[in-house]
Amino acid sequence: MDGLVLREHIEVGQRVEQVVISAELDGELRQVAEVGAVGYQHFAQVGPLTTSHLEVSVTRSRGPVALDTCLIREGGTRTE
Repeated sequence: MDGLVLREHIEVGQRVEQVVISAELDGELRQVAEVGAVGYQHFAQVGPLTTSHLEVSVTRSRGPVALDTCLIREGGTRTE
């Protein structure tokens, strides 16, 4: 995996202020990226890396949030 696209449902306003992305690497959950405001769409570079577990945590927001995610694999292949 090379990256992760985050999309916020901004119809109700931009609310996400910070996101932490973690991946299981060598049996341990490790932070691989930190993102500020997401807005309509934000690309987070996290790799290249191979993992079986990925965690996206909204660590700061201005209220309830809804996010969509899309993995970007090597070569630009998207997995929604």
